Amino acid sequence: MYKIININNNLYIYFSLTMNLFPINSLVDTNIASTASEIEIYSIIKEQFVDIENQEDQILELLRNMKSRYDETCKISGMQLNIAYACNMKCRYCFADDGAHQKSGCLSNNIIDDVTAFIERYKADTVLIHLVGGEPLIDFSSFKTVVLIIEKKLKQHVRFTTTVNGTLLNDEILGFFNEHNIEYMVSLDSYKKDIHDFLRQTKNGSSSYNKIMHDFVAYKDKYRYNSFHITVTPFNINFSETVKALYDLGAYHINIDFVKSNNKEFIFDNDKISVISEECKKVEEIILTYIREKKEISCHPILTRIGRIHKRKPIISRCGVYSSLFACDSFGDIFPCDMLMWEKYKLGDIYTGIDPDIRKQLVNDSSISENCDTCWARFLCGGVCASDKLLYSGQMFMLCELKKILLETRLRLYVRIREEQLDFDFDKYM
Repeated sequence: MYKIININNNLYIYFSLTMNLFPINSLVDTNIASTASEIEIYSIIKEQFVDIENQEDQILELLRNMKSRYDETCKISGMQLNIAYACNMKCRYCFADDGAHQKSGCLSNNIIDDVTAFIERYKADTVLIHLVGGEPLIDFSSFKTVVLIIEKKLKQHVRFTTTVNGTLLNDEILGFFNEHNIEYMVSLDSYKKDIHDFLRQTKNGSSSYNKIMHDFVAYKDKYRYNSFHITVTPFNINFSETVKALYDLGAYHINIDFVKSNNKEFIFDNDKISVISEECKKVEEIILTYIREKKEISCHPILTRIGRIHKRKPIISRCGVYSSLFACDSFGDIFPCDMLMWEKYKLGDIYTGIDPDIRKQLVNDSSISENCDTCWARFLCGGVCASDKLLYSGQMFMLCELKKILLETRLRLYVRIREEQLDFDFDKYM
């Protein structure tokens, strides 16, 4: 498996199984390369690298063995903990039915102790708790209690993250985030007020954009208010403009995600794919400019794990869902992840534990497909997302194409950083 990539009008070949990356001009005569097909170029290059071919055969055998192996052990290194089946917004593309998953209720104090005991019983060395909702801050009392109780029990073995809509933040909450080293992102879909407020509407009719931008300016230095989550939809498809605006205003981290919805108006078509590809190239230039200027920034997923390309460390699985990552709701029920927090995907609860038969069936239903094994991005991506396969099976081709655009951007950026010999710490992005 391979991918030929054009970087500044120079062709490179990426061997996807071994993660080797070479300039084609150094391996194939320029005259031949200008007329040969991609398959012919690949054949010429493979003849020069017999050892790579042997490595690929070994890795293919490893993949075949992985597909037949089911690990029954559970060691929790990540837990998405639902604070409330409630939200004060009604975002047009919400995957959780206005944040509530068709339920209601907040995490009560007696459940918090039991959840903590469950995590403590199955925890790995360190546990990342991602506090979710609905809107996780809609019940800040529960949010705060969760952090204090789990922190007291697990001490240095736990850290917390959350993603919030930004409308409920204040000095008290941000001060609590700082005091307990809680990493947080604020959802902002566009630097243009009308687009953001169209996509992310509040239930009381106020502008979430105005609140977020005011707080960004007021709190970015005092409370590290500098991380944002952009959900890209057909309505804000020129997302590079928002990326640039946020970085220029002092943002440190930007998370780019593509909307997942079965609503026709939010499904990308082939025309949008070419636009997204160009937008990613613009983001690539923005990131490269900041690296050249020695300004520290972060961008998921473009910079995420770029160090693994440098060290040639493959990503074997997309995430730890079913084995080390789980989600727990406000009532103590266990699910594979936040996206799958629906009754049909319930794995068990904090009292009776995880049902091994249900878990095994869901693993089989959402396992890596044959398409993954023949995809050039296999070890950059890690394979199919379980929630994508279970919830959006009809869109799998498009969702994979979107991921591959981002991963190709990561490869291009890696080559350019190396060739320009820029000062960049790849170890930070593993």
